[in-house]
Amino acid sequence: SPAFILKTNDTGITWNLVYENTDSLAFIDGISFQNDTNGIALCDPMNGHFLILQTKNTGNSWKILEPGPIAYPGEACFAASGTCIRTNKKGNIWIGTGGTHSRVLHSVDFGENWESMELTMTKGKASQGIFSLLFSTTKMGIVVGGDYKNDSLYSENCLLTSDGGKNWSKPEIPPRGYYSCVEKIANHQYIATGTKGTILSADDGKNWTKLDAKSFNIVCSSGTSHKVILAGKNGRIGILKLPTKQDSKILYFP
Repeated sequence: SPAFILKTNDTGITWNLVYENTDSLAFIDGISFQNDTNGIALCDPMNGHFLILQTKNTGNSWKILEPGPIAYPGEACFAASGTCIRTNKKGNIWIGTGGTHSRVLHSVDFGENWESMELTMTKGKASQGIFSLLFSTTKMGIVVGGDYKNDSLYSENCLLTSDGGKNWSKPEIPPRGYYSCVEKIANHQYIATGTKGTILSADDGKNWTKLDAKSFNIVCSSGTSHKVILAGKNGRIGILKLPTKQDSKILYFP
């Protein structure tokens, strides 16, 4: 507290304050834009509800969507990678939670109504739960996470769904450890990263192999340049060129 949203119109040279919340509980976990104009920001619970912010003017101003989805006592979201919230152009919003509960919250109407799915992910402590989720379609989804205070924990750290979240299954070869971000980088290819390193899957998350051991917090696909970019603490940047192979290497800067 206070919680800020800043916007730049000149590629980061200058920044303007577009939202501020001075409540002592205010904490923004992530932002996801459905298109160039409409975006959603997710905040930790306040007064028993997750605080959801919405913009319809490219982020120049934000309003609170009320009521936000109900939050259980001790439930929150993780800002480790900013990808505990995802959206698409059709009005879907997905949120992954942690703490006392590991849930996927889903809205099909831009946040007007919500449904909840409780998962078997690691939960119960403030350091445990879903840290990142991704739905490549409205049916195909993946969540990753674990326990950032016990990043060697192998069990219940990744789940997959092929029916929009009605049913979830474990990978055949799961990620080994805690991972804070997952991203799709090509057809059937996924990448996940965290303090235990970076892993790859070539079959929609069913089997994972180790790519690199260095710690990162977030990974994203740059799209047009066919590169995967990772970022971690102390300014660490990693770049992986596509198409990825099992012998691919991450280039580090600096």
